[in-house]
Amino acid sequence: MSVIGRTWTTVDDQISGLLEDYKQTTGVSYRDLAEKSGLKYSRLRDLVNRANGTPTVSEFITICQLRGENPADTLRGILADLPLPDDEVFELAANTDENRDMEAGTPRD
Repeated sequence: MSVIGRTWTTVDDQISGLLEDYKQTTGVSYRDLAEKSGLKYSRLRDLVNRANGTPTVSEFITICQLRGENPADTLRGILADLPLPDDEVFELAANTDENRDMEAGTPRD
């Protein structure tokens, strides 16, 4: 049975970018990052190159710990920077609009 890999999402790209940013700000090599994080060098390279599977939760937590960041806060920051899909924007507007009750009772044409 063949396995279909997951497609990289914007969130996955942002997680990969955390590694790139950390390398640039510290000047540490990817081999040193792999040793320091406990990730295999080949997997670290795959994450940076966005290849061979998206980041796992465990890898995300490891990356955050490497950077000295709280994983929950980091994820909140990533999600806060992303635009909401249209259906989520509609849901948000529908639940916060002061005229929602009146409009809910209005027949659709």
